[in-house]
Order: sequence, then C-alpha cells, then structure tokens
Amino acid sequence: MTGRLIAGIVALLVLVPVSAGLLLSEQVAALSTTEAAVAKPLDPLASLQYVPSLRKENIVKFGFTEAEADEVVGRIATLEKKLNIGVENEDVIRFLIDQTEELSVLENALCGRTNPARYTALQLLVEEQGDELRLRDLTGLPSFEVMDWYAKDRPISLVPALEQVANRQPDATRMGLAAAFARQVPAALERTPPWGQSLWGNWSYEGVLKKWPGVSGKLQSYVATLHLVLENVTGDGGLCRTQ
Repeated sequence: MTGRLIAGIVALLVLVPVSAGLLLSEQVAALSTTEAAVAKPLDPLASLQYVPSLRKENIVKFGFTEAEADEVVGRIATLEKKLNIGVENEDVIRFLIDQTEELSVLENALCGRTNPARYTALQLLVEEQGDELRLRDLTGLPSFEVMDWYAKDRPISLVPALEQVANRQPDATRMGLAAAFARQVPAALERTPPWGQSLWGNWSYEGVLKKWPGVSGKLQSYVATLHLVLENVTGDGGLCRTQ
C-alpha cells in the first residue's frame, strides 16, 4: 500500500465525521429556529385595518358576537358626533394627539409596533376611579397622558398568555380586555375560571359577566373609542403611518 493511498484513507476517516457533525449541527440549529417560531405565534390581529368600512368586521375578530359588534358600531357612531370626528379644528382626538408633547407616549400606546395597540392604548384611554377602571371622557382633556394604574395592573402581560399562544381562543381579545376591566389580570394569567382552559369548559365570557356584570358596557365603550383613535393614527397622514 503506497504512502499516498494511506494518506487518502486517513483524510477520509477524519473528514467524514467532521462533515457529518457540521451537517447535524446545522439541522439542529434550523430546528431550534422553527421551534422558536412555533412557540411564539405572531399577533393574529396585526393585519387589521382600522377604517370605518371595517368596523364591524374588526370587532367580530376581537371576539364579539354579531349582536355585540352591532352595539359597538352604534357606540362608535354616537362617539363620532360627540367628539366631532372629521370636523376641522373641532376633532377631539386630533386635538389631543396634537397637544401631547411626548411623541414616544403616543407611539408606544397607539402604533402597535412592539405590542398590540388594543392593549397598550388602555394606558391613555382608561382611568382608575376608586377600585374600578373606567373609560376616560376625552372631551375637555388637555392632552393624552399615561395613567398610573397601567403599570400597576400590567394588562400587557395578557398578550403572551392569552393572545400569542398556539391554542389561542377566537375571543381571546374580548376575554383579555375583560380581565383588564375586571382587574383580574392575575386570575387570567393563572388561567383561573372563567379564564381557564377551554378543554374543561372553564373559559367563558358569560362567566366573566356573571361575576363582573359592569365589564360589558365598559368594554364596549373602550373598543368603540379605541377604533376611532386607531382610525385616526393609522389613516392617511396619521401618526403611525410608515408609508
């Protein structure tokens, strides 16, 4: 056996295991990336367009029934008149946005670039009154400001727990926001009924309203106001438009 042949055999014995090891490590890395993507789904409502023609459709996607969505759309129509939406120099939402000096406050709460705006907007649109949370009356406010209760209750923690999960429920948004207004964020995070696992029949909006009946009206009013605000900031020339 010649020296060249021996050298070739040795090289083959060394290179094959090394190449196999590299291929195996690449496959593992690719699998880990895929698993990570599966483990944290994207926000399923991220593509919603907040325009008047899609109000009812969007609200149904929030998890409301057709009848509930009709009620919210009615509230939006009433709010449009109260807030003078679209009226030059009288539009309350436009005024509040223009008068808010800290642009980062508005972007963090309303643009949804890091977390869904339906949760982050709570910090501007909802206030604490005693032990309860209520929608702020936007008429007469000097500007938008962050409310203290938001950092204390941390409703944003509901997003990875209820919204960005593989087995997300169709009404996850309705249930998540209901937990915020009922001030039951810890219970929802622990999946305590009525925010329990659906497999055992412990996930129930009716169960929420049975214990906290006032949540329904608050939630509908919030969603109505939220939609109008997002129509402003995501519309042509709006604060959150990127193109």
